[in-house]
Amino acid sequence: MNVNGARLDYLTIFFESIGLVLDVEYFCVVHKN
Repeated sequence: MNVNGARLDYLTIFFESIGLVLDVEYFCVVHKN
């Protein structure tokens, strides 16, 4: 098992999940106004 590869996969999932949360929050803010 490649440790660096696994770490990169976790970072990718982490940043994608942050992006998803920000997209949802942005969507909510836009549709409140």
